[in-house]
Amino acid sequence: MNKVKCLCKVNGVEYFIHREGKVFKKEKGITEEIKPLKSCDLYVNIGKKRYFIKHLVARAFLKGYQEGYHIFFKNKNHNDCSVENLYAMSAREHGKYFGKFLSGKNKPIKIIVNGKTKEYFSMRECCRDLGIALKTLQDRLKGHNNMLKNVYVELL
Repeated sequence: MNKVKCLCKVNGVEYFIHREGKVFKKEKGITEEIKPLKSCDLYVNIGKKRYFIKHLVARAFLKGYQEGYHIFFKNKNHNDCSVENLYAMSAREHGKYFGKFLSGKNKPIKIIVNGKTKEYFSMRECCRDLGIALKTLQDRLKGHNNMLKNVYVELL
């Protein structure tokens, strides 16, 4: 299987992507690696456009990948953009998988804080009682939010 694939050619410069998530440019016979920039995910500037490395790797190496798919990291490490660490999911699949968390505004919920259990009729009621934003509670349900470390949250 090919480890390097050509991405594009811009102004006489060829750009390549490696299976490990490294981007190279070849100009006048000299090949050099482009160091990625970082926001929440790694990205590179090619020409005047910004590309996330995870999307470049998915486009080049993941079978069944199409534009608009969501890209996720298997080990939750956003600095590891290798093919083995990435998987793609369509918007529909993403909605089915994460929908129970995002549409749970009117679903009953149970929280455990310092060993005390409390049930609420809705996530909004729970947020009002705790004094937090709904998005914070939804993120905690998905396991992404560290703000509520001592709070265990569960949909009923």
